[in-house]
Amino acid sequence: MEYIDFFIGDVSKIGDRGLFKYLMTGNPFCVSILIFLACAPFSLIVIIIQRIQIVLVSQMEIKGKNILYIIAHPDDEAMFFQPSIVTLRDKNKLFLLCLSNGNAEGLGRIREKELERSC
Repeated sequence: MEYIDFFIGDVSKIGDRGLFKYLMTGNPFCVSILIFLACAPFSLIVIIIQRIQIVLVSQMEIKGKNILYIIAHPDDEAMFFQPSIVTLRDKNKLFLLCLSNGNAEGLGRIREKELERSC
């Protein structure tokens, strides 16, 4: 109750006037709550519209294109691009450029073969 008294004021003074009239007394905290409540529906509408646009763009089909994936190390294609590779490989030509063979631990030849098998 002390928390409410600190921000809103003495709640016992609400009495017969009603909560809305009490909030309209000019208390800065109450005013900020009223502004938030007034703006919330519009904010939700904007968020919903943006989500719909994201879904529509993500459903756009890409076909008949040449697509080049550039990766730094073997296995990056599996870690970062697997979903897009699976989606795009049937209707497009995919190319992969790997800038190293993953020989940091002396396993370069093995990493090269793993990369070939993953594609």
